[in-house]
Amino acid sequence: MKKNLTIFSIVAILASTILLSIPAAFAAFSDVPNSHRYFDAISFVNSEGIVQGYDDGTYKPEIPLNRAEMLKIIVESKYTPSEFDPFMNQPCFNDIDPTQWYTKYVCFAKDQGIVQGYSDGSFKPAQIVNFVEALKITEKGYGSIATEGTPWYKNYVDEASADNLIPLDVTAFNNYFTRGQMAEMITRFVKEGDGSLDTYLGDISGIVNDYNTIASGGFITSDLSNIEVDWNDEVTEVDLEYVVLGKAYQTPNLEDYVIINYQQTAFESIADYYTFYNAGTVTNGEYEGDMFLTIDVAYPTMGGQKVRNGIYDWARNRIIFLWMDDDYESDIETTLMKPVFGSYVPALDFPESLDIADTDLDIEKKPTTLFSSLLLSEVTDYSYLFDVDDFEVYLNNTNDCFLTPKPDGTIQEYSQELDFLLEGDVLDITWLSGVANEGSYSSGEFAVYGACHEIVTEDDVDFENDLIQAGTTSSGDPVYEYNDLQADELVDIYENQYYSEEKMSYNEFLGNYPVVFWQSPLGYWLKFKNSLFIPPVEMGKPVIYLYPEKEIDVNVKVAPNGGFTVTEPEYLDGGWDVRAYPNGRLVNKPDKVEYPYLFWEGKGWNYEMPKEGFVVPADKLSGFLTKSLSRLGLNGQEIADFKEFWLPKMLKANKPYYFVTYMDQVKFEALAPLTVTPRPDTVIRVFMDYKPLDKYMYVDPIYLTAPERDGFTVIEWGGALNR
Repeated sequence: MKKNLTIFSIVAILASTILLSIPAAFAAFSDVPNSHRYFDAISFVNSEGIVQGYDDGTYKPEIPLNRAEMLKIIVESKYTPSEFDPFMNQPCFNDIDPTQWYTKYVCFAKDQGIVQGYSDGSFKPAQIVNFVEALKITEKGYGSIATEGTPWYKNYVDEASADNLIPLDVTAFNNYFTRGQMAEMITRFVKEGDGSLDTYLGDISGIVNDYNTIASGGFITSDLSNIEVDWNDEVTEVDLEYVVLGKAYQTPNLEDYVIINYQQTAFESIADYYTFYNAGTVTNGEYEGDMFLTIDVAYPTMGGQKVRNGIYDWARNRIIFLWMDDDYESDIETTLMKPVFGSYVPALDFPESLDIADTDLDIEKKPTTLFSSLLLSEVTDYSYLFDVDDFEVYLNNTNDCFLTPKPDGTIQEYSQELDFLLEGDVLDITWLSGVANEGSYSSGEFAVYGACHEIVTEDDVDFENDLIQAGTTSSGDPVYEYNDLQADELVDIYENQYYSEEKMSYNEFLGNYPVVFWQSPLGYWLKFKNSLFIPPVEMGKPVIYLYPEKEIDVNVKVAPNGGFTVTEPEYLDGGWDVRAYPNGRLVNKPDKVEYPYLFWEGKGWNYEMPKEGFVVPADKLSGFLTKSLSRLGLNGQEIADFKEFWLPKMLKANKPYYFVTYMDQVKFEALAPLTVTPRPDTVIRVFMDYKPLDKYMYVDPIYLTAPERDGFTVIEWGGALNR
């Protein structure tokens, strides 16, 4: 009888002994070294011709399997080509293309009763499988007669664990099942069938992962409400490439905290997306002696960076992610990692505001979001100001954000609340003429820190000689303007940036106070630009796709508030009149010519680049666009069309990073109203803007969502031309 151990022993022994059974052999795949936990299994399934790698020489053991890939592995491992090859080119489900590589495996499996498909007649070959789904189909493929229990998968888990067929790092029933785990499980099934399983498992043959272990033993109750840390003098990068990521959340009674091993599911390699820093050592609780981590995380689905904390649970070879806030609970649900609400590290709890002596400044803690923390090393231009309550305060010299270093190597940001900045970015100023200001102002062309404002230095303006008082704020501070009415910036704004169908005279322009300056009590200067004179955006290649439910005539009108520069086909007085087909085909009725979409370019007045978005490395820009546009509702062909036009334009700047943002659909509608007749059921309009960057910088994120494409659907994408 095999001996069952608790999960505590399972993971500890896995971390310390599983390597003993690995022979010294040449690694067949570049990403599966001899030290990989599934080196033996991957080598076996490869040598048996069950699984091959990718063209680039990798195996990608950490990525999840879809249903088609899983069936191929099962069928190839158990049956011969003479059995499944006859099922090639047979349509057995309504979503199976007979010409696809996986058709013979799916149709053979259906014929053998291994799979049944869904009630709508589909199989969903691209759908990712979790552990219990993969286990049931594998057991069916190997002749199991087990039936569903309560819950439905319990009997399958019990049957597999009785023969020790479940990989040891399966710690939740609904975890996605990876290529590495599938190689291990198939190897166990094959070895169990020929009587060599115990030999294959070697020193870990007595460790069995069973139903109770997965259901309860994988949950480790921990108190994370008061974590104490012995901090290092400086954070240092550590290599934790092959660990099981942990996710943590608070239980419904809001008293206990549970940790669940979380299998990495979305990336080729943890090291490509996570950088771990050793910030100190935990000195209390269950994880006493474990490494306290600062983790630089590439945003899982969209690109960009965020920094979080975690604990390296050495005994179980996993990372436990910690969250100290719950401000964005609903948005967290869209990410790969869940929060520990109430997790608390006293040394990282900074005050809500800074009380700066001899000033009336209102310096407030910036709201903490999933993305708000950043590494101090990523801020390259800052200067020391003073100490407050035993910690140092710095000023970011590119904006008026205040930075306070934390012992984990990150910073807490504070922003100055300007008492004269009202709702709608209206400045509460009384001009020297006695007239109260009613206009809105922007605090910089590209203010990347959200609530902070762009700082102007003496390299830009000679404050002593170039400025004269223009008015007074509500708190009595003077506000300045250029004393030279022909100052270069003023002339440039009027001649090159300010556009209007009825352009005001230069004197009227000056009377609207186009640029004003304010000096902080701490000495630095901020510049504000009247929103009336923000240059129009050149809207590059917006294209419109039409997908009616049946062949119909459609009229499309779009009205960019700065007018068209190009249209195709020709835009007539009544708009475009086309015959539209469900597959997206369009026939322009005036000239009877077929088009894939409707194309236009134009100008939009009163546009300001959004401050929130993502900062993406150049080498990840293509993948970022694919993922973000998919999240915004575009399909594969639309994404390919978008990237074909925009990606070369963006990369032409040859910069290491790119700030990328998407305009809110409501604001896009204000710039270029769209009317479609008959009225569509779904409208998705995507407008991108970007800015090449010489170095990485933090920006507040935007959360990308889209309505479900339902009924008559209209899709439009475009962007701002950066010329």
